Formats: sequence, structure tokens, C-alpha cells
Amino acid sequence: MHLLHILMVLRKNHIYPWLIMKQIKNMTNINCKPHTIVNLPTQLSKQCFKLMAITGLCLSLIACGGGDDEDSGTDTGGSNPQPTVQPSPDPSPSPSPDPSVSPSPTPDPSPTPDPDPDMDDSDNDGVADEYDLCPGTPAWREVNQDGCPLYEIVGDCIPTEEEEAMIIAHNVARSESRYCGDNFKEAVPPLRWDCQLATAARLHSEDMTENNFFDHEGSDGSSPFDRMTDAGYRWRTAGENIIAGYRSVQSAVDGWLDSPGHCNNIMGAGFADMGAGKSEADNTQYGVYWTAGFATRL
Repeated sequence: MHLLHILMVLRKNHIYPWLIMKQIKNMTNINCKPHTIVNLPTQLSKQCFKLMAITGLCLSLIACGGGDDEDSGTDTGGSNPQPTVQPSPDPSPSPSPDPSVSPSPTPDPSPTPDPDPDMDDSDNDGVADEYDLCPGTPAWREVNQDGCPLYEIVGDCIPTEEEEAMIIAHNVARSESRYCGDNFKEAVPPLRWDCQLATAARLHSEDMTENNFFDHEGSDGSSPFDRMTDAGYRWRTAGENIIAGYRSVQSAVDGWLDSPGHCNNIMGAGFADMGAGKSEADNTQYGVYWTAGFATRL
């Protein structure tokens, strides 16, 4: 603590330095040790006590720091100083998210190896006969989940792609129960493609285009059953559907299904085989003529 501050504190408490100095001067030759005070004359003892009290007060004020400084008006007390507030550190920047990992490109598929030219492949579908579930089935033919045709062929003919589509459309229709007009029909087994029935149907379609007519009776007066018999098919039960003006297979089949009588033939449980044929001619009334024959052999 500075001397000036000590003097200001002593003044506030009415303790004047000249008095302290005088007392100290007067008491210079006096031994004021506590254990000797009792042996001093009364006047000297009082002076010793006074000097000791003043000295102790000065030491206490010096140790405690005194009171307020009246001249400066600022706090010079001995209270603990307020801690300095440290500035808050800037927040750490948020780390950037990791970039999305690009997926690895899909590798190109391995090319299909060429078939072994020395293997036995009777239907030329690229599968060796020993592993082929249907070794006699051409590769382009529609197949079922077993890898075999959706129908059987009776005879040595190969249906055209349109004829193939025709029997498949019939068998798809037969695989679901439906109403033919007011008659409810349960699903029935698929039909076989019969080459003799196909011949009879194709000849009747050609007859209708060549002679520009549309009827079950042929230009020569033949019935459907006559034509089947003439093609070599010996039937126990038989039926025939004809339609004209429908160019696609599915539109022709849908047209038949919308007609109760034709629908009954398609869904007929008594029929096992079918054959169909198409003929086109621009100089005819309808342009396109379809015939489908249904039968079961004796």
C-alpha cells in the first residue's frame, strides 16, 4: 500500500502522523515490551499502552486496507477483484458432410457364348437335346413355365406365327372361367393344334375370299363337318367359328368371346383339338376372313 494512501486512512480515523511521531519520539528511550510495562511508573505505562494501541491500529488499518477514499471517490477497498470475463471462443465450424459415394457402374453383361456346333440340337434352340426339356420345340414358339409349348401339335405341320398366336389366345381364354352370354363356363384344359383341322379351316377361309361370301356353308355346299372329314379327321363331336373384318388375332378372338354361341365353342369342355386358318383379299366385302374348327376324335 502507498504511503499517501496510509496517511489518508489515518486522517479519516483522526490519527495524525505528527502525533504518532511525537509519541514515538517521547517513547524512544522507554522500553515498552509487554512484560516490562507493569514495572513502569503509571504515566509511562499509560504512554506505552497508548503507543501500542496506536501502533496496533495503524497495523490493522494497513492490513485491512481502511475505508473509502474520500478524495478520489473511487473504490480502493480490499474486496476481491471481479474476475475478468473471457470472451467466448468462436464456435468451431460444422464439418462438411462426406460426399455421397457414387455407385459403382453396372458391369456389362458377358456375351452369350456361341452354341457348340458339334452338339445335338434337333430344334436349333441353342440347348443340347440332352438338356432340352422339349427337344422338338422351335426356339420361336411360345413356351410355358416348363420351357415347353403351351399346346401340343397333332400331325407333322408347323403353325405359322399367326396360327400360333391363335391357339395360344384360345388356350388363355379357356384357362379362366367366364360367362358366355347367360351360361357360366368353368375353365377347361388347353386345346391341341391339329394339322387336319387346320387344313379344313384354311381351305374354307380361302373359299370365302375367292368367292366373296361369309357363311359356314361352302361355295360347294359343304358343311363344316364335311370339310373336317374330307381333311382326314374322324370326329365324334365338332364345331366351327368364322369371323370377318378383324385383322389381328386377338381382336378376332375377342369378337368370338363377345358372342355367346362362338364363346360356347371356345370354352367347350368336349373339344380336345382345334385348327384355324386366315385368308385376305382386297376385292372382298370384309377383306379378312378367319375360320376355326373344334373337334374331338373318335
